Amino acid sequence: VERPFHALGEALGLTPQEALERVRRLKENGLIREIGAIFDSRALGYQSTLVALRLPPEKLDGAAALISQHPGVSHNYARDHQFNLWFTLAVPPGEDLERASQQMARQVGAQSILYLPALRVFKIGAFFHLSEGEGMTVDAGADGHPRAPQTEEIKLSPQERAAIREFQQDLPLVERPFATMAKSLKMGEAEVLNMA
Repeated sequence: VERPFHALGEALGLTPQEALERVRRLKENGLIREIGAIFDSRALGYQSTLVALRLPPEKLDGAAALISQHPGVSHNYARDHQFNLWFTLAVPPGEDLERASQQMARQVGAQSILYLPALRVFKIGAFFHLSEGEGMTVDAGADGHPRAPQTEEIKLSPQERAAIREFQQDLPLVERPFATMAKSLKMGEAEVLNMA
């Protein structure tokens, strides 16, 4: 919707400004990390892998900051292991995943690199009930096993790809965040909302 914080406030009995300020406070306090879309990168034709790097401890923070700037990195984290920095990397169709990983490793001064591609993918939908005494439900197939995601590749226009990149960014905490995105995409707000 054009004004998501208005809709959120209405659902919670708050003014739009109160809803926006609460979300802002939850982000500032680290309870909400990011508000953005997550896409099935394989369905979009991307390749992805988990990468582990061995770095001198004094280079760890700087390397993590540089790696986080790559648009195909969803997250990275330090580990208490000889391979002490791990991250996921996705590259668009036509790009070489190993070459991109090696280039990043050289850029941050890694001593070695490990590729850990998923050989079999399982996605489990976990829904956490926040009321006392309620547990968690898991989305599984009829046989009780986790459902594997659909991976049929979808053909997208350059404009749709640009919109996907924008949707993956943190939602601007403003009254009309999709208008802000539309401006960045040089599109109309209604057009962006129709793509969402």
